Amino acid sequence: RWFREVCNTCTDSAGKTFHFLIWQDVTAEHVARERAERSARELDDWFDLSPVGMLLFDDAGLLLRSNPAFVALVGPLPDTLSQAVPALRQLLACDEDGPLPRLQPGSPPLAVQGWLPQADNAPRRLGAMVRCYMTSGGQRRYMAVLEDRSAEEERDLAQTQIGALMDTAGLGLATFQESSGWVRQRQPLATVRAGDSEPPPLSAAVQSISRDLVLPQSLPEYEKLQQALRHAQRAEVRYAIRHATLGDRWLLTRVEPATLASGKRTTSVVTIDITEQHQTQQRSERLLRELTTILDSTSAGIAYLRGNELVRCNRRFETMLGLPERVPAGTPFEQLFARVAGAPRLGKDVWAALDGDHVYETEFALQPDATSPGKAEHGTPWLALAARRSAPANAGDAVDDPSLAQRFEAIVVLSDITRLKTQQTELEVLARDRELMFSLSEVGIAFVRNGVLQRANEALARMADVPVEKLAGLTVAELFPGAGPGSPEAERELRALRDYGRWVGERPLHRRNGKPLWVQISERLVNAGDTAGGLIASYVNVDARHRAEHAVAVQAERTRAILDSVLVGIVTVGPGGIEWMNRSARRMFGGDLADFVGQPIGTVA
Repeated sequence: RWFREVCNTCTDSAGKTFHFLIWQDVTAEHVARERAERSARELDDWFDLSPVGMLLFDDAGLLLRSNPAFVALVGPLPDTLSQAVPALRQLLACDEDGPLPRLQPGSPPLAVQGWLPQADNAPRRLGAMVRCYMTSGGQRRYMAVLEDRSAEEERDLAQTQIGALMDTAGLGLATFQESSGWVRQRQPLATVRAGDSEPPPLSAAVQSISRDLVLPQSLPEYEKLQQALRHAQRAEVRYAIRHATLGDRWLLTRVEPATLASGKRTTSVVTIDITEQHQTQQRSERLLRELTTILDSTSAGIAYLRGNELVRCNRRFETMLGLPERVPAGTPFEQLFARVAGAPRLGKDVWAALDGDHVYETEFALQPDATSPGKAEHGTPWLALAARRSAPANAGDAVDDPSLAQRFEAIVVLSDITRLKTQQTELEVLARDRELMFSLSEVGIAFVRNGVLQRANEALARMADVPVEKLAGLTVAELFPGAGPGSPEAERELRALRDYGRWVGERPLHRRNGKPLWVQISERLVNAGDTAGGLIASYVNVDARHRAEHAVAVQAERTRAILDSVLVGIVTVGPGGIEWMNRSARRMFGGDLADFVGQPIGTVA
């Protein structure tokens, strides 16, 4: 039993002290208090263990109690609701002044939903149930239960996305559960059977495809699929069917078994129409075969490189570089061009050019193959290399970056230029010989077009007393002032070139020192009948002969002047008759010189 003891002390008039003791039986009260405390502890345990967030607050908005689940959903709690964020007050049906008036004791719980920002600023969807009640002391209390509804939001979003994906992709989805059998997604999947007037879509589950629709060549794959369904095995099968209206179609069915949290086994089956993909793959394979045939038939060597390694190449590429047949993929660049002097440097130059998005071109000679010395008898083979990047690289990549080789994709084209190199060497020899003949000749040679010297050699420069580099650009009229355009001599020269393609004559060459130099000119058109195509002119110094002839002519004139002064008649006779008579002879025969020139001697004797 439990008793409450009350003691009171008092003193009488005589000064004596008395003690009064009162014993009260409080066993029932003690038992009730123990029960209340035990209930409170049980309530505290239930409050803390509840996975649902719970909160208790009073009419003034003072937070009286909360559990860890509520703190996990909301975060650190303030002392009063007036200090809480507006989103939390809205969830608890409160404002800055306290609970809303519609929360009354005895009224149904108020359901509220909203978005509450989290620590990472990502809002979370929450739902709250708020109820008001009166305590035994006549005070209002408010209890709120808070639940996380973000999973429902994600579930609805996932269902919407899956439905939109299935509708867009045209695929069918079915799941087998031990409790409910086959469960279809979105809409029932009808069975496709031969003879249907309007067959259902091809996005049907695999069990909806009857065997009679499967093409014979796809029956082994179809049987594999049926076995995977019977034994709940993972499988992915491609097979063809004959659709009533769409013709032959290709389907892809994937079987995915799983075990649920309850321990029950489930199997999901997804079927999608891949006819377009299958046709595209067939076209790609056909194009690849055609491209391979073209690459193997072309005379150029072509290789596809990814980074510093070979992906594939044609046989011509292997033959040009003297590589064995079917060079394995992944062969380094330096090994491919091992017969090229400075192969590592060549590789760096190629990637440096491709790094700048440029086309790299070069020519090189292959070194003799030690394993095949007989090939060196045919001369050194020359190859031209052109490299172009086929995939863009990241801007700012350094050439020495080791990861750069994994980002570059390039096409390398080799061309055999051995014949061109041989012809080029022969042309260089011919050009050198021609240049030697042109520059070392003692005859002045010039190429003239439209009356302007395009090029002249040193011999003509010495004749004109002008530096050879200044001859180009001079006009013919500047070298031969009397043969300018429109002059009679120029007209005769042009007419001879048009009629015969060549002209020969003698003219005085104007020199820089002012003294003329007689030269013999021989001109020939480059293209017969085309004066605009230019002409080749050669100039021979005949100034000495011309001066000698002039001196002889002067001497003859002097001799004739002496013979004119004698009284004896003198007649000069040549093969063509009389050539000259002195004054005495003309007087004797009574005529002028013109009357007797060319006449036989018998005319006068």
